[in-house]
Amino acid sequence: MKLKALLAASLLACLAASGQDVHQFKDPSDDYRPWIFWDWINDMVTKKGITSDLEQFKKFGLSGTLIMLVGSETNDRQMWSDHHMPNPIISQTPAFFDAWKFAAQESARVGLTISSQCGPGWCHSGGPWVKPDQAVQHIAYTETKIAGTDRTVTLRVDDQPVGKAKAFHSAFSIDDLPVEVRIDLEQAVPVDAIYLHPFDNNDKKRFGMPAAFNITVAGKEDFSDSVTYTLRTGDAVPALFLKKNNKKIQHIRITTAGNYSVLREGKTQYLLALEEIVVMSGGRNVARNAAVHTSGSIEAFGYSAGAINDGFGMTLFNRVNDNTYILLRPGFDYYTSDIAIVAFPDKTQVSPAEVIDLTSKVQQGTITWKAPAGNWVIRRYAMRNALAYNRPPPVGGKGLECDKLDKLAVNAMFDSMVGRFIRESPQLAGNTIRAFEADSWEVGNPEWTVHFREEFIKRRGYDPAPWLITYKSDRVLGNEDLGKRFANDLYLTQTDLFAENFFSNLSGKADSLGMQFMTEPYTAPFDPVRMAGRVQVPMCEFWVSTERMHTARWAASAANTYGRKEVAAEAYTGRWNDGNWKMDPYAIKRVGDLAFCNGVNKMVLHGTALQPWGMDQKPGMNMFFWGTMFVPAQTWLQSGRAWTNYLSRCQYMLQQGRNVADVVGLLPTLDWEYTMPMGLHKKYNYDLVSEELLLNKMDVKDGYFTLPSGAKYRVLLLPETKGKMAPEMLRRIGYLLRKGGTIVCRDKPYHAPGLLNYQQNDSLVRQLTDELWGRMDGSTIVENKVGAGRLIWMKEVWKDEFDAERDYFLQTRTKGWEFWEEPAMTTRWSPAFMKLLKSVTPPDVEVLHASGKAMGWGGFPETAAGVRQGEDAVAWTHRLLGNTDIYFVSSQVATEQQAELMFRVKDKIPVIWDPETGKQYRCKEWAQEGDRIRVKIPFTPFGAVFILFQPAGNLPAGLYGMPEIKDSMPLNLAWDVRFPEGYGAPSQARLTAGSWSDSKEFGIKYFSGTATYQANINCTKKQLQSGVILSLGTVKNLAEVIINGSVVDTLWKPPYQSDISDFLRPGENSITLKITNTWWNRMVGDEQLPADLEWRENLRYAGNDFKGYELKEFPAWVWTNETRPSSKRVTFTPWRFVEKDSELLPAGLIGPVKLLFYER
Repeated sequence: MKLKALLAASLLACLAASGQDVHQFKDPSDDYRPWIFWDWINDMVTKKGITSDLEQFKKFGLSGTLIMLVGSETNDRQMWSDHHMPNPIISQTPAFFDAWKFAAQESARVGLTISSQCGPGWCHSGGPWVKPDQAVQHIAYTETKIAGTDRTVTLRVDDQPVGKAKAFHSAFSIDDLPVEVRIDLEQAVPVDAIYLHPFDNNDKKRFGMPAAFNITVAGKEDFSDSVTYTLRTGDAVPALFLKKNNKKIQHIRITTAGNYSVLREGKTQYLLALEEIVVMSGGRNVARNAAVHTSGSIEAFGYSAGAINDGFGMTLFNRVNDNTYILLRPGFDYYTSDIAIVAFPDKTQVSPAEVIDLTSKVQQGTITWKAPAGNWVIRRYAMRNALAYNRPPPVGGKGLECDKLDKLAVNAMFDSMVGRFIRESPQLAGNTIRAFEADSWEVGNPEWTVHFREEFIKRRGYDPAPWLITYKSDRVLGNEDLGKRFANDLYLTQTDLFAENFFSNLSGKADSLGMQFMTEPYTAPFDPVRMAGRVQVPMCEFWVSTERMHTARWAASAANTYGRKEVAAEAYTGRWNDGNWKMDPYAIKRVGDLAFCNGVNKMVLHGTALQPWGMDQKPGMNMFFWGTMFVPAQTWLQSGRAWTNYLSRCQYMLQQGRNVADVVGLLPTLDWEYTMPMGLHKKYNYDLVSEELLLNKMDVKDGYFTLPSGAKYRVLLLPETKGKMAPEMLRRIGYLLRKGGTIVCRDKPYHAPGLLNYQQNDSLVRQLTDELWGRMDGSTIVENKVGAGRLIWMKEVWKDEFDAERDYFLQTRTKGWEFWEEPAMTTRWSPAFMKLLKSVTPPDVEVLHASGKAMGWGGFPETAAGVRQGEDAVAWTHRLLGNTDIYFVSSQVATEQQAELMFRVKDKIPVIWDPETGKQYRCKEWAQEGDRIRVKIPFTPFGAVFILFQPAGNLPAGLYGMPEIKDSMPLNLAWDVRFPEGYGAPSQARLTAGSWSDSKEFGIKYFSGTATYQANINCTKKQLQSGVILSLGTVKNLAEVIINGSVVDTLWKPPYQSDISDFLRPGENSITLKITNTWWNRMVGDEQLPADLEWRENLRYAGNDFKGYELKEFPAWVWTNETRPSSKRVTFTPWRFVEKDSELLPAGLIGPVKLLFYER
């Protein structure tokens, strides 16, 4: 019995529960339709391409575009810069802004919205108009050491910077040794010292650090008189001090000396090297004007120089004589601004009272200071331009990232591009021009800004200047704990300014314009829920090659707790082994449904590139090897509207009412990573809440934790505190407990995190925890009654279990190279926590039975991995609209299944709303059992339904149960098949059901596109007394069904069945099928033909994964649309994923085809 048959027949007599709701569900308005990332690649922008793309997007069923300006994938070379396009439009020029204005006008004409990222590149918010003093700033220092003998010394506060912004950003690849950095000085000079500044060895970023460098110095260019030294890198800034009276040096070569740790980018290992080189001669840095040559760049590995530099300090050879020293300006001559000059004894542990602030003593560039006896260190602190650039920018779009901590800098950034878009089309702002977006944070972390010192004093209550000597330094002020407390206050101030001056500031601008600010606020040092809650549309991302939904959880939690309607997602992002022209809507359905279950309700498809030639080249431009290919010339784009209709219906339903969750976890403002489960959603749903909401907005009513957004929870989960918690947070926890809340802790704090009045605050923390924790020890006593509430100490709240299915998926599909480096684990609530939850409330959804064959991608048998069972076979989410409970339930298995679920609902009737068809029908098998309702749900492969529970009085009459199939008839037909002109296939052929790739005829074997099948069948009057379903068996990949000239529907997933009862007539009937496959087979077919394109091999592999080939140069014929040299070739795209011997995919109408009959 075919499940689709049962479903389809029962839909015929459905009536609406609410006319408006049913209409919106059947055909959602544009407000609920997906958007798409529209990548403008480099300067390959044309008005012809703009118009063509927008018209195709509208046909695809989209409602908006989000422009992303991208170019260089590697930052050291503009990819596809050799395109030879006539009249290219360079980013940020008047022609570019004219093209953007044209795009806005065309969007209005075709009925689409248009939005933009904040600046060029996919991250983040910068551009060529950002001035150095309004760019991301880091803390830097220089220092000098003096021997104080109670004498007066002169400190020259020199304006000469230590370094110069040069191409020192080099990296050594383990796979490609030897690699070198070479410095050629302007002239030969005696060298006193050579300082190397390696990139920070930050474990969170997984950057490696070489244990030693070889430094070779020479006077002659051919290095025939060279001497080599080995420099260990144990110091923060390794220094090679050369002997006095050494020979003059003009040429320096630097290589690694082995014994290194590594930077991991997937399975490929890189030895990270240098950011800056200083060559000191007579108190001068003679490398400032040197020629620097590097044979490798860290930017080639996907990191900008600014993204991996966290600030530095240097101890320089800079004594002029016994009484005069030079304090060189920290940082580059690009931009530096002094913070403070401090002196302290030259020892590891320094008393706070021993730090002397010399800043006020600077007079006309010098400090005259009577140094006390002993050895002293003088440090000159400054904020310096971090050289953080947007990435990857298009031609004309590269520039500095703006200072996110400074409102004026953020405003200037906004006004320079997005603001100009709006000023040039003010009548479209807020309607056609809908939003602006800041993508994920991938460009390093800001440390300081103008007025930071004043802001710090205002917020934290003390001056940070003396404490800077503990920041990223081997100096201890007072004791190590005090330095950590200062760092906490420093990070907290940075985070506060980020929230206020970037996120809230830009949200205010959006409000004033009637627009939306969207952001993916993660991979940065701030709490993503707090930051996402500050904007109109929190945003996340999910990839087709992973089940990781942690960013969706952050964005959805922000929406649920702060009261936002939409949760957007950069959706279906792919890479070389999944975004490679093999994918169709069914292949990516499961992961999209999983995102819906984790809170997403607005898909922004990722993505498509602007096609400068319109539809003349097929499939055309793509954004390198990233993204699922939703390009206008995608074979299935137009028939794929049936899929975007599905997404739109889901988005409509998932934007109704409010989210239902039982658990809320507190996400700390700092050190928030790994403090809460990221992918857990079993039996009970959960949200994360920011500290600011818990402190200021959360309350308890009738045993529920409540927020002004309407969110309600039964249990509050505290993070592992690692012993620290602010007194004000403990007071709030006590308040919530006394009002009747149930709170679970994982440890017991014993001190406050900050520095001001720390002894008093530590005492207060111990006092408060003694009151709240009572006699609990976490082992023998694990619960304490506080007022009307309960505090429960539970060491294990969730646990990771080995996941055999995921392990199979990682080992086979990704061939040992996993982009996210995620383990083969699944996460579950611990038994102890589950027991607690059940004592508070029954599970929201309990899977009584579910089982089916697992598959990473739909339709690809090589991703099959055994069986998923129980709660692993079903995903779900729950919303409440008035008195109606709305459950979205998704089958996560690739086979049909009869799942049985128990829902925490009573005294209501379940009705299924089918997002594939837009129709509603009554559940066939369900029963109320106590305070819950058990429902049996028939699922098609990777199927999904909405189950609405409504009071019986709200249901309409006329909803029928599911019928039974009583008979079937095979259709062993010979089909007349027509192929389109220009696709390399014969114009027509006579075919039976079967895969095109099995054909002996070249043009059919390698065909990609849409072929039209036609055949006639005869139906008797007796047969038509029954309902009739056309079952196509296996289809690769989509099928539009036309009966007697009338379009019935488009099928895009198994079981490929269509109810054709209302379209048949007695006697002869015409069946027409438009079958569409993917571009893959024709691309393989083209490789059998003579080549007419040249390809680079530099990015061919990632670990063991084949990534493909980059086009070397665009031929002239792509712009003129003339016949190409290899005239039988069909496809053109600038990134080639296939080889001549790549395996073909099944394609076409494979069958078996039959008619299924059911009783009307």
